[in-house]
Amino acid sequence: MLSGDLEEGDYVIYYEGKAMNNTVNSNRLQYEEVSPENDIIKTTNNAIVWHIAPDGDYWTIQSLDNNKYAASTGSKNQATVMDDGTDDKALWTVSGTETYEFVNKQNASSNINANLRNNGNYGFACYATGTGGALSLYKYESVKKPVISPAGGEFYTSQEVTITADEGCSIYYTTNGNNPTTESTEYTEPFTLLETTTVKAIAVKDGETSSVVTAEFIKVSPVLAVDPYTIEVGAEGDNGTLSIIGQHFNVEDVTSTYIEFFEPNTSTTLSTIPDWIHLSVDIVDETISYTVDQNTSTEERVAQFKLAYSFGNEEELLSDVVTFTQAGYVASQEFELFSGNLEEGYYVIYYEGKAMNNKVENDRLQYEVVTPDEDNIIKTNDKSIIWYIAPAGDYWTIQSLENDKYAASTGTKNKATVIDMDNGTYDKALWSVSGTETYEFVNKKNEIDAVNAYLRNNGEYGFACYAEDTGGDLSLYRLKPFIFTISDQATDGKTCYATIADLGEGYYKVANNVEVHTVAVVDGKISYRSDFVSGDIIPGDGAYLVEGNATQHKFHAVKPKPETPTSVAGDNMLYSTGEGSLSADDMATTPTQEATYKFYKLSLRNGRIGFYWGADQGAPFNYNSDHQAFLAVPQTGETGQGAAAYFFDGDTTGIYSMEAMESGNDKGDTFTLSGIRVDNKQLPKGIYIQNGKKVIVK
Repeated sequence: MLSGDLEEGDYVIYYEGKAMNNTVNSNRLQYEEVSPENDIIKTTNNAIVWHIAPDGDYWTIQSLDNNKYAASTGSKNQATVMDDGTDDKALWTVSGTETYEFVNKQNASSNINANLRNNGNYGFACYATGTGGALSLYKYESVKKPVISPAGGEFYTSQEVTITADEGCSIYYTTNGNNPTTESTEYTEPFTLLETTTVKAIAVKDGETSSVVTAEFIKVSPVLAVDPYTIEVGAEGDNGTLSIIGQHFNVEDVTSTYIEFFEPNTSTTLSTIPDWIHLSVDIVDETISYTVDQNTSTEERVAQFKLAYSFGNEEELLSDVVTFTQAGYVASQEFELFSGNLEEGYYVIYYEGKAMNNKVENDRLQYEVVTPDEDNIIKTNDKSIIWYIAPAGDYWTIQSLENDKYAASTGTKNKATVIDMDNGTYDKALWSVSGTETYEFVNKKNEIDAVNAYLRNNGEYGFACYAEDTGGDLSLYRLKPFIFTISDQATDGKTCYATIADLGEGYYKVANNVEVHTVAVVDGKISYRSDFVSGDIIPGDGAYLVEGNATQHKFHAVKPKPETPTSVAGDNMLYSTGEGSLSADDMATTPTQEATYKFYKLSLRNGRIGFYWGADQGAPFNYNSDHQAFLAVPQTGETGQGAAAYFFDGDTTGIYSMEAMESGNDKGDTFTLSGIRVDNKQLPKGIYIQNGKKVIVK
């Protein structure tokens, strides 16, 4: 089978099992059925052998059997043979290098069907280009062309090439793309290719030369990849397998494999493998098995690595970076069964074991199966079932905590969806709410249009706007509030005080009859830096001084308003104790500013409420208290910044100098170094504090 530019020679003209012969029937050249084997046609029938030869810019096709020339009749869809090979009807242009297009000169000049094609059983003639296809040519060779093995293809390191021919033949080849001659390199033994190369070869015997055989060898870069290459894992951990994808190399050549971890988003190799991710490589199954441990930290963690294959010749192949991202641990939040008039806040919307979530399928809001505990508490960290219910004029909106979309009707009965909404004004996302034990949500849009408007659960179908008699009213579980107690033991006789901190994630609404302050010491006196009253919203991550009635108080989590501060750190000198217990070492490192501090705790001493040193000279101290914050005052050198106590009436107890004092004097209130007020009429020997000075009783 010929490939490449046409050359003069003897050929079989072939198309789909048919070889054109020199018999004419019904103005068409007939055919013999033949079956090539390994691109070779063997025949003794000269009627199907044609000598194709150049004639100027054209070619002639002459039968080897009767010396007549294949020609057109001058009409479309016909062909014949003729004696005169110079007639335009017997001249053909030829194009192609794999299959060949023969176009008759006479017919082409007359602008009628001119392409030599086969039309099935009708035979070969001058047809339109849409009939059949271009023809294949099988060239007669007295010397068979050699065989290049392999016959071309891709390789990634090196490729050994072997060329064989019939006995008694010499082989000549080239590797530069030129056709070989007897002046080219003679083949004597296999040779090795290191780059992309075109190999061409001929066989020569008794002065006769075969046609050229060509093989294309393409050097490709080996590829090693892992799929998927980005994996997200929940805090609870996971296990699974990744697929290894290798191309352009043999797995049998791999001598070893290893995993190389990197500092995330850098090229720095880690000397210590992360202990929370475990990998096992199986090059036979082409998989990486992984196990990711539970993440007990609230921080997200990332591991990045590359898979490496070694081939024993100091050659290595690395995959692209594979990234594991594991979410931080999110503690379950507790939601308690709500009763009473609806209030703004975070809720789980519940009906008979199902909590409405924000996933929409078949035009209904789906659900998660939940089970309240024996105290009627739902514990969850699934944000998809947590909704923020807020007033919008005479109506309410229901907004997903996870994706901020609003639960809404579609405007059609028995359906529901979630939507984005501007300022909560779309009627489809507005609901009237009634009830104090269970709650009836009625959609504004559907009610106006007099179609099913009640937010209900219809079993496995989910939540949607159904008729009133479907399911029943819904239960609401509200996020448990931040609860604290103001003791009647911490009072100045007018009001009671406490410190609170770390209310929780987000923002909280100040309860009735409570005032909240941030605190600093300015000019040696307590100064309230921010003041919040009932109804104000404060960041949950702050530390505060609160005053109010001696009772238990609840701050509920709410969404911030535009005027809500995002932080109260600023010049607030109150710091969290964590969960009410803090070591002296941890206290010393809690303030992050570079300064020397004195540390205080809220105390009632000798009838006066204030912040007192918790240890001698204001040193850090081990803090165990119902109060949740301590005061840390930086020592700036200003008057009053090192006082032993600060009172809410503006007074301070300071230590600035020392003088002798007689027991029994009446120059003012007297305190021990630890801030305890004492009777100055019967003092034992020692050092005391009086009127901002150290005094000594001898």
